[in-house]
Amino acid sequence: RGLNSADIAALLEISRHTVNDHVKNIYVKLNVSSRAEAAVRAKGMGLV
Repeated sequence: RGLNSADIAALLEISRHTVNDHVKNIYVKLNVSSRAEAAVRAKGMGLV
């Protein structure tokens, strides 16, 4: 299980809103609707 938005924000020293904006942009680019789906799609594409 991965980190939540608040944990990512704290780790990167950015706001939770910024994290959520980046996540939404990733969803659009990968044509997915969840973090789990994004992870599977990104792995399938060789991005991670």
